[in-house]
Amino acid sequence: SALNYVGLVIGNSSSGIIETASVPVAAIDIGMRENGRVRPDNVIWTAGSAQEILAAIEKAKTPEHAKVTAATVNPYYKQGTSEEIVSIIKKLPKNIENSKEFYDVLFK
Repeated sequence: SALNYVGLVIGNSSSGIIETASVPVAAIDIGMRENGRVRPDNVIWTAGSAQEILAAIEKAKTPEHAKVTAATVNPYYKQGTSEEIVSIIKKLPKNIENSKEFYDVLFK
């Protein structure tokens, strides 16, 4: 995972909440978008002002938060999930029509 090569994840995406605890890597969750989700201990929440985000970054960089992050247990982890996904995919019909059209974009 690319998360193995970062020191911190910042954003308002569920991946910061759900995936970072498994690495583990510190995450800063900005704003209300993910309210209602369980936030693992590695996640620092901030409303979103520049001052709050900078303070959250400083907190995430501390040895204390590094210890918290390292000890975080991912509440979303479920053993056997990958195997279950593969099993479901194998049961899908092989002739599913893809109705999505893709376009090549040429960049100069």
